[in-house]
Amino acid sequence: YAPYAYHGVPYYYPIPPPYYYQCAYVPVGAVVVTVAAMTYMMSEGSYYQQTTGSQGQVVYQTVPAPPGAALKTLPVDRVLVSVGGTTYYLYANTFYRRVVQGGQESFVVVSAPAGVVVVAALPADFEVLQLNTLYFAAGGAYYVRYLAPDGKELYVGVDAPPQPAQAAAPAPGA
Repeated sequence: YAPYAYHGVPYYYPIPPPYYYQCAYVPVGAVVVTVAAMTYMMSEGSYYQQTTGSQGQVVYQTVPAPPGAALKTLPVDRVLVSVGGTTYYLYANTFYRRVVQGGQESFVVVSAPAGVVVVAALPADFEVLQLNTLYFAAGGAYYVRYLAPDGKELYVGVDAPPQPAQAAAPAPGA
């Protein structure tokens, strides 16, 4: 969890584990992803590699997503980032680009696109929007927390969040 203060009140929200965190087991439900003959396990957007711990035991270490890794789907809590007319998807600190080949859709890991807005701190007057993910809004712009591959905690400018569906108006005379 990461802390933030909103109107002077401290809050916490869930975040992916930090890079290079080591654990004895990969979370249940992890999927195997192979990129350039390297094997990774991915769970809830975080990528893990098997390595040896300080005591000689097998451990799994979180690492930045390997460029070129492809997923068939992304969860609903991904956010959209439009840069230069191209839409990217940001999920669990990783940028993805939608690719369609042979009629099959996938989402491929890419480096942070040139031109993406990244700030070190939120403006003082931010508001919190809790939708499928936690958005911060200020001055007509929207941000989400982002852990850069070098470990710096930042905020990325993202597209406006989807608006909740409006209830249909009752039919006249109903």
